[in-house]
Amino acid sequence: MADIFIGYASDDQARVEPLARALQAQGWSVFWDSEILPSETWREVIDKELGAAKSIVVVWTKNSVSKRWVIEEADEGASRNILIPVLMDPITQVKIPRGFRELQCADLAQWKGGTEESSFRQLVKSVSRKAGPPPIQKPEVQEEESRETGSRKTDDFLSVIGKKVVVPLAVVAIAVLIIMWFVQTRREITGKDGAPMVLVPAGEFIMGSNDGEEDEKPERRVTLDTFYMDKYEVSTRVYAAFLQATGRARPDDWSKQVALVGSGDRPVVNVTWHDADAYCRQYGKRLPTEAEWEKAARETDGRTYPWGNEEPTNQHALFNARWNGYGTLATVESYEAGKSPYGLYHMAGNVWEWVADWYDEDYYQKTPDRNPKGPSTGNTKVLRGGSWLDEPRVVRSADRDRYLPMFRGATDGFRCPRDAR
Repeated sequence: MADIFIGYASDDQARVEPLARALQAQGWSVFWDSEILPSETWREVIDKELGAAKSIVVVWTKNSVSKRWVIEEADEGASRNILIPVLMDPITQVKIPRGFRELQCADLAQWKGGTEESSFRQLVKSVSRKAGPPPIQKPEVQEEESRETGSRKTDDFLSVIGKKVVVPLAVVAIAVLIIMWFVQTRREITGKDGAPMVLVPAGEFIMGSNDGEEDEKPERRVTLDTFYMDKYEVSTRVYAAFLQATGRARPDDWSKQVALVGSGDRPVVNVTWHDADAYCRQYGKRLPTEAEWEKAARETDGRTYPWGNEEPTNQHALFNARWNGYGTLATVESYEAGKSPYGLYHMAGNVWEWVADWYDEDYYQKTPDRNPKGPSTGNTKVLRGGSWLDEPRVVRSADRDRYLPMFRGATDGFRCPRDAR
């Protein structure tokens, strides 16, 4: 059975073939229904391959979004958590079917067919997560004939030398792999609550914006120590474990939030600043400072949004939406195109995130340039990142908002950092 099943509209077959061939060239086995033989029953073969596939790539185009069988194939992939949606027409021309719009698409609308193009490499990463990495291709062994009798002695001599060289090289290679493994494992750790956390290294970054609101000015350089930050917003699922462990009062409409856990991890909302602070402390973490939150969102280059300076689209973030119950919220692992440079999800949109600082409109004019902690007192606490409700300007990484610490709202959640030790 194939590693990858590709679902698409028959009208798009000529466009899908290069994609299938490119994925096969990576080493995966790929099924797409042009391979069905005349003697085979189309429905039986499709059902068999679909059920056995390790990943299901569904190609969304203006042709495929209205095809019943393509939607059914997408539904099969979503139900088994192996769906990888691919966009092959500009998003402005494609109305993705309801129920699949929250899932981040691999955008191949501008793909030229190259296997080294960044859009295709992103798709390869997604397939690797679902289907596993492609099998290692064994290099072809080319045998060379001896050109003279004396070459045997030369070969014997080289083989002896080779053994002496290969052993040290193998040791070096293993050492390098161990170092790479160690570095990679320290880039992402698991918190005591089971949540993945990513490393934000020490150093300087640009905080604030001279083009933003008055409370974001002046733009300046700030230096922070190394810390780890939750990769995802705290979800209803993990918050439920916290409630069970502590007996803390449940958020408003808790039953409605819990009811959606089976369809994906959405961020917990209707939590006060005090709730968020208590959760983080329970697991040896804390709420981030404004400076930590902003660096984790925009890295060091002063970008406007986590993904760069491009205005947000529905591929980057959930914003400018209407409330239609808790299903309005995006799952915490969605919108991969909107990740920050450090790999954090939903640092723009979805839900506002509480931070540790008290709010002071003029604090940026007097803040220290190393590890600022915010004012010592205040009336309101800061929130960052914008939410599903807000317009593009509000989901900028430098934007600031504030509420009373006892405020609860369907727009507000949080995530936690911890010191690097």
